[in-house]
Amino acid sequence: MKRIIGIDLGTTNSLCATVFDEGPEVIGESENAVTPSVLSRIDSGWLVGQEAQERRISNPNNTIFSIKRLMGRELKELGDVVSELPYQIVQAERKLLKVRIVESEHYYDFTPQELSAEILKKVKQRAEVALGESIEKAVITVPAYFDDAQRQATRVAAKIAGLEVARIINEPTAAAIAYGLDEKKDLQNEGHVAVYDLGGGTFDISILKLSGKIFKVVATHGNTHLGGDDFDMAVVEILKNRIL
Repeated sequence: MKRIIGIDLGTTNSLCATVFDEGPEVIGESENAVTPSVLSRIDSGWLVGQEAQERRISNPNNTIFSIKRLMGRELKELGDVVSELPYQIVQAERKLLKVRIVESEHYYDFTPQELSAEILKKVKQRAEVALGESIEKAVITVPAYFDDAQRQATRVAAKIAGLEVARIINEPTAAAIAYGLDEKKDLQNEGHVAVYDLGGGTFDISILKLSGKIFKVVATHGNTHLGGDDFDMAVVEILKNRIL
């Protein structure tokens, strides 16, 4: 049976895990298991991860981050996000959006799915090197409030990256399972659990109902424009007002 990996495709960082005989384990050594969700255009190709992260200052216009915020969204839905990002976002056909990369006198437009696929390719490649085998299937987590368009965009990104999506799982559900709540004796029959996720670009809280070993999201709410990136921008604005 071919191995399946689980991928946390995050706004700021991404990582993957798989199940061994001893149980689930994050793939990669502790100090480099996380791949920054950043990519930078260079010589008609992409640097992805830490190498791209180091170019956010030297080449900000062509270094892309926070792609997760753009997945399955229309330009009008982004609000202030567009003005806060150093790279260009343009209106494309059918109300979709694209990220524009400018090289010399030419420009190239990429969909968020294409860019997200580059991050997934990197995660997939690192998993294959660590495991010594090819990876074709993955379970990918998404925020519980992701709508159909955002979930489909995630599937498209995975397909471009050469991955078949075995399943899309809500992040709060995955967190509850990872924490072992499905094995807690005091919740074995039925119970409710609140899970909140404050990430690099999004914040959400979900109420899960546990019945037996099955989790169901019964309520969720969140903010797609509240996360670590926004804290950084708030600090920048405070410093600008004090210094300038």
